[in-house]
Amino acid sequence: MRSTNSSWARIAFIKFAVSLTGNPSSAILKVHSISQNGQIDFHRISDSSWTEDTLTWNNLLPLGALIGSAQATSNTWTEIDVSSMVTSNGVYSAAIQTPVDSLGELSSKEGGMPPVLEIGTIALTPSQLYTDWVGTYPALSDTNTLSDPDGDLLANLAEYALGGNPTSNDAASILPFHTMGESLGTNWFNYIYTRHRDAALRKLTYEVQSTTNLVSNIWTNDTQEVGSAIIDANFEIVTNRVPTTGKAQQFLKLELGLED
Repeated sequence: MRSTNSSWARIAFIKFAVSLTGNPSSAILKVHSISQNGQIDFHRISDSSWTEDTLTWNNLLPLGALIGSAQATSNTWTEIDVSSMVTSNGVYSAAIQTPVDSLGELSSKEGGMPPVLEIGTIALTPSQLYTDWVGTYPALSDTNTLSDPDGDLLANLAEYALGGNPTSNDAASILPFHTMGESLGTNWFNYIYTRHRDAALRKLTYEVQSTTNLVSNIWTNDTQEVGSAIIDANFEIVTNRVPTTGKAQQFLKLELGLED
């Protein structure tokens, strides 16, 4: 946008939503100059509720602290370190101010080279990922993985692994379930459960075990994983099975683990 005065004063506003698995270690904002030359200033904008349809020069948001300055050159990318601003997940806004009476142009999101925010991350350990999950439930009274503060007979680890809420009695909605089926003349006992799509990164282990009686307490992991389907960005539904031919009864259970 620009002022209506005889002297041009241009300010561009940009907004980014940041969602990471890991802590930001660096953040570089890159804008492409179409015809802009000279210094451009980057300011933080504390209010990210604005939209491009409603923001005008007359309701211009106040510019926050100067993040830094850079020299723009026509037909090149200009970079500015915004690591001091991008410190966690969230929505971030910034303003790019060009010199007065500058008629140069920067590429917008509608252009062929929209602004880019490049973020480096420090990988979180499995325990840090669990701690981050705990942090989304500020009312959680006991964060130990083996505790069951909501009293639904599912420990915090099970709530974490299966996508539950550790502060709500929601066991019925997240517990594994079973079906019976037949395929190519074989009868199958199907066991279906929810799994984190990034279970390997989180060092979460899911092992379906079976036994033919509960007296010996001897369990084996001879089930077959036969398929999975994406539920959402974080979880998938997984099916394991064992044949029932020649067995009077069978029992299945899901062993969950968290390595560090």
